[in-house]
Amino acid sequence: MTILRWLGASLLIIWLAGIVFRIGTSLINFLIVFSSIVFIIDILYGKKKA
Repeated sequence: MTILRWLGASLLIIWLAGIVFRIGTSLINFLIVFSSIVFIIDILYGKKKA
């Protein structure tokens, strides 16, 4: 996994924990947007394996 995938996955896990425990609603929204952007960037610019 690249560093972007690790970062995106970490943010996604924190976001899910925030939804489950109902904490930091504005932070949760920021995390989901940021993790989505990270995954999209990784998909678009990631190395292609042949």
